[in-house]
Amino acid sequence: DADPDTSLPNDGISNLFRYAFNIVPTLNSPASIPPGSGISGMPSISRVSSPSGPVFRYEYIRRRGAALTYTPKKSTNLTDWIPLASVPTLSEIDADWERVVHNELLLPSGSDRLFGIVEITTSPGFLPAP
Repeated sequence: DADPDTSLPNDGISNLFRYAFNIVPTLNSPASIPPGSGISGMPSISRVSSPSGPVFRYEYIRRRGAALTYTPKKSTNLTDWIPLASVPTLSEIDADWERVVHNELLLPSGSDRLFGIVEITTSPGFLPAP
């Protein structure tokens, strides 16, 4: 089924996410993108150390020019999601893809529990390229 909201049986990954993150349609339960080198996979979100202190790092690949909007968000309670304040670092993979890395500085309060997502939205009339 080519509907963007359809997913393969028992894996919960929609066709839209497969298209947005370069995941082979027939691959069940794809892994997160390997940090720094992957060209396919679900976003990698982790807590890492940096010279400025601990950061919440989001790394994902983004399809260029496909009428998709990628919005990384964070939450401390899984109910209230807010977009990241950090400016991403972009690295070109090829003409169709780029790697996006956000390093969101963790504040001392609330840093013991933090959740992350990358929300994908489409422009009206969006149709994935074959």
